[in-house]
Amino acid sequence: MLEILFLFKIFLKTKKYLMKNLNINLFLNNKGVKLTLNDNYAIPIIKGGIVIFSGEKEGLGKTIIIQQSDGIDVWYSNLANTTMKLYDYVEDNAVVGEAKNNELYLIFQKDGVEIDSSEVLKQN
Repeated sequence: MLEILFLFKIFLKTKKYLMKNLNINLFLNNKGVKLTLNDNYAIPIIKGGIVIFSGEKEGLGKTIIIQQSDGIDVWYSNLANTTMKLYDYVEDNAVVGEAKNNELYLIFQKDGVEIDSSEVLKQN
C-alpha cells in the first residue's frame, strides 16, 4: 500500500499524464523501486535539487542522481534520454527524461546509505 501511495506522490505533480500514461505496475527489489511506465512518459523529478551524477551505472543503465534539498539522493535509472547534466540545478516538477523499455528504476540514498522508499514517502 505504501508503494502505491509513493507512486502517486511522485506523479501527482504532472496530473495531465497521470493514469493516461502510467501503468501501476510496481515491484520492490533490494535496490529500490521499479516502475513500469507507458510509452513516451515524461518522468518528473520528486523534488528539486542538484544533479550530482549523470552517466552510466552498471546494471542500471543511463542514470541521473539528484541530491534533493533535504539531502536525499534520488537515482533515476534506465533512462532512454535526458537533457540534465552534472551540476545542473533542477526545480520541482522538472522532467528527467524518458525510460528505456518503459521501465524506470528509483533508488534512494542518504549519506551514501540506501533507504527504504517508505522513508522518502514520509518526508515528501
